[in-house]
Amino acid sequence: AEGALPIVPVAASDPVQTTIADIWISVLESEVISPRDDFFGLGGHSLHAMMIINRLNQHFNLQLNLTLLFGKSLFSDFVLAVKEELATQG
Repeated sequence: AEGALPIVPVAASDPVQTTIADIWISVLESEVISPRDDFFGLGGHSLHAMMIINRLNQHFNLQLNLTLLFGKSLFSDFVLAVKEELATQG
């Protein structure tokens, strides 16, 4: 589409973003994740959300809630929300 932004993969220089992308790729069985990808658009559902949240809680020693992913289903928004939780919980 004219004027469409190119799909840019996540930055390998950001370890938090890379970890989250790896988990999304694994759980959603996707080949690549871009910042504009939407959890539901990639076929995500409540079981996937539970798996992602559980893996992130274990990896980062957090206590994230499912509502975080449902409310921030765009990958870039979700990454920012997890980083905010890391800053407050960590």
